[in-house]
Amino acid sequence: YRDADYADSLDVHAFAVEDPLCNALLIAGEHALAAIATVIGHDPGVHRVRARRLTEALVDGLYDPSAGMFFPRDVHTGELLRSYSVGGLMPLVVPDLPVAAELVKTALSDRFRLRDACPLPSYDLTAADHEAGRYWRGPGWVNTSWLFWHGLRLHGEQALADDLRHRLLGRVRQGGFREYLDPLTGAGHGTDDFSW
Repeated sequence: YRDADYADSLDVHAFAVEDPLCNALLIAGEHALAAIATVIGHDPGVHRVRARRLTEALVDGLYDPSAGMFFPRDVHTGELLRSYSVGGLMPLVVPDLPVAAELVKTALSDRFRLRDACPLPSYDLTAADHEAGRYWRGPGWVNTSWLFWHGLRLHGEQALADDLRHRLLGRVRQGGFREYLDPLTGAGHGTDDFSW
């Protein structure tokens, strides 16, 4: 990006992806700005309108109802990149997300096994190219599980959120605060005493 003088042209970048996780965090940020504006006596309207517009674009552009999942989009081709990753579950952090229940169902499915895998796997546990210890192909991170925990609470899934929190803390007690963990065994990988 620096070498291209920060040009935002697709002619310059061979790899350009519209990501559900980044967009979800942007929308959550707009909701946070609306709340802050309310507290300090400013009009939250502009942030609420922006959050609503961005949420509609996220759902319309990156959500696949048949999969119960968000997928990133290759900006060059316009095609969705259909691999099940934790990034596709992260829009659960968006307040009033109309497909929140479907995301929870997908997280509970064999692909992510929310009830027993912890942290939440970074990648589809049923995929042929899943590898429990390979970066973003299977292990889980505390921070993505924390975001999902937050989303569960936001959408009224308190029992699932409490269970995830309890198991996540147990993993950290068992293996230390490792960079990432095997979601099925709890084995730690990467750096010790890691922090996001």
